[in-house]
Amino acid sequence: MNTLPNATPEKRQPVPSSAEFRAWVRASLDVLGVTASHIARRAGFKSRETLLVFLREDHRGIGLSNAHDISCVLHSEAKNQAVRLPEMGGR
Repeated sequence: MNTLPNATPEKRQPVPSSAEFRAWVRASLDVLGVTASHIARRAGFKSRETLLVFLREDHRGIGLSNAHDISCVLHSEAKNQAVRLPEMGGR
């Protein structure tokens, strides 16, 4: 896992690998009981395929902007459902 280089040590946020992010999204979808298509729509993606292809094909990466949007929507859904999302990367 990488960290953002310009952040001070106490403010560094880990940047997950594609595999770590993919696993977290899958686990979060399971916890929330929602589909990838639902999250893609809520994130405002023009095509739900953006997320579906990322989840289906392990060799695919995803842009940071899209990853950010997905993460925000998943956290919003968790807040609305009053559930806790899994930790990313097994932490």
